[in-house]
Amino acid sequence: MRYLGSKTLSNLGAEVEVARDGLEALNLVKKAIETGHAQGKCGDYFMTYDAIFMDCQMPVMDGFEAARQIRKEEKRCGIHIPIIALSAEKSDEDLRKAFAAGMDHYLVKPLNKDKVVDLLRLARS
Repeated sequence: MRYLGSKTLSNLGAEVEVARDGLEALNLVKKAIETGHAQGKCGDYFMTYDAIFMDCQMPVMDGFEAARQIRKEEKRCGIHIPIIALSAEKSDEDLRKAFAAGMDHYLVKPLNKDKVVDLLRLARS
């Protein structure tokens, strides 16, 4: 799924960075926040990711826990990166867990280009 998801996003013109698991995703976001904070010219400006597509079922740390940890990191800096949950099937339990973890949207795999574009537009507003 990582390959197909990143290919779909790349074909839409996105610059994509892929994490192998939830812990790596968390560490990438932490690094982006630290780097963005250090390079920011305004006190409230951070250079981070425009959006995160988070697979709910990943090894090491699942997407739900990674999202919770990312939200904690963001609170320290007063920012919010849209997190879009990705799941193999739409279940009420996964949907509930995704929103409880702080994710903003929920998509069922495989990615549909039109839905991705709509969510990215929504995330920017």
